[in-house]
Amino acid sequence: MIVHDAKDYLIDPYSVRDAAISSVMDAPGGQVQFVCVKANAKNATGGYAGSKTVSIRLVGKYPVGMNPNASACAEPLLRWYPFPELEGLKTP
Repeated sequence: MIVHDAKDYLIDPYSVRDAAISSVMDAPGGQVQFVCVKANAKNATGGYAGSKTVSIRLVGKYPVGMNPNASACAEPLLRWYPFPELEGLKTP
């Protein structure tokens, strides 16, 4: 779902590189979970703008919202893993 939704969120989803995803974490209150995703992709002018991070809220396994530059994604103890599925998008 996250990879599919990236096609709507990113200006050039086929240019993604250096993608990573965090482990799933519980949000305060415990009813919602979230993951953080960071990646570098081309912007509207066609250049790479540097890695951007977004927190994606999950209910079950489904994304229900996102928060760019969420403070939770900057936690030093957060574990990051390669996200080759996001880098593997192919031109339509």
